[in-house]
Amino acid sequence: MTSRFAKAQPAAARRHARAGMARLVPLAALALRRRVTAPFSGHVVSSTLNMFNTLIELGRLEQAEQQMRAFEVASGSGTAYLDWLWGLLERTKGDYAAALERDRRSLARWEHERDPNSSDLATPRTGLGLDLLGLGRPGEAIAPLERALAVSGVDRTPFERAVMLFALARALAGAGRDAARATSLANDAAALLEPLASRYGGDYAKQSAAIEAFVAGRGQRR
Repeated sequence: MTSRFAKAQPAAARRHARAGMARLVPLAALALRRRVTAPFSGHVVSSTLNMFNTLIELGRLEQAEQQMRAFEVASGSGTAYLDWLWGLLERTKGDYAAALERDRRSLARWEHERDPNSSDLATPRTGLGLDLLGLGRPGEAIAPLERALAVSGVDRTPFERAVMLFALARALAGAGRDAARATSLANDAAALLEPLASRYGGDYAKQSAAIEAFVAGRGQRR
C-alpha cells in the first residue's frame, strides 16, 4: 500500500464515521470479500479501513478487532491510519497503554510520509494526548495536544476540534497549569458541540455533558 491511499483515509473516515454509520457497516464485509479475490487497490483499502472505523464507532469492538487482524495478515503490512484505528480500538476498550503504543507507531509512520505541518498529523497526536490522559499523565499529554491543535487546519469537523480542545483543557487542568486557559478551551469546545448535541444527541450530547461538568467543577460558567 502506498501513501497515496493513506493520504485520503483520515478525511474519508471523518466524513463517514458519524452521520449514517449504520448503513455503512455491511460494506465492511463486501470490502473484505473483495480483497480475497482482487489486489489491494486503493478503493478496497480505503473502504475497508473506513468500515473498521465505523464498527469501532458503533461499539462493535470484537467484530472490528477480528476483521482488522484478518486485514493485517492478508495485506502483510499496516498503514499509519490502521495503526491509529488500533489505538482507537484499544482506547475504547480502556487499554490506554496498548493504545499509546499504536498511536506512537501511527505518528511515526505519518511523520515519515507527510510534511511536518500536515493536518493529518493532528489525528495521531490527539490520540497520544488522550492515551496519556487515560494513563494519568496529563503533563505529558500537553505537548502532543498543543501540536495537534497547531496543525489541525480547517478540515477538522467541529466534533474533532472540540475533542482536541477539551483534551487539552483536561491536560492543563490535570497538570495544574494555566487554569484560565483550561476553562477557556473547555468553553470553546462546548460552544462547538452545543448545536450538534441539541440536534443529534448521542455521543455529541455525552461529550457536551462531560465538558459542562468539567467547567462547573471548576466553579466557572460560560
